[in-house]
Amino acid sequence: MSELKNFLLITFVVFLPAQFVLGEVSLVNTDAGTYRGHSSQHADRVTVFQGIAFAAPPVRDLRWKPPAPVIPFAVFAKLIE
Repeated sequence: MSELKNFLLITFVVFLPAQFVLGEVSLVNTDAGTYRGHSSQHADRVTVFQGIAFAAPPVRDLRWKPPAPVIPFAVFAKLIE
């Protein structure tokens, strides 16, 4: 059990600073939910939100139809990739 605690502690200590390396984290609220982005590493004062869906996935009844609104979600979407 002590080895597991040590492993978790070391993992936490090693990966905690990664949040600060990635830059400032930003949240934006939309009708679909809250998205989380980060500041760009390549440009000043630019916030990056990757992977935001513009429509619901075209599956089942939505196949070959015009885009449908995004399905809202309860928790924030982490878009740091």
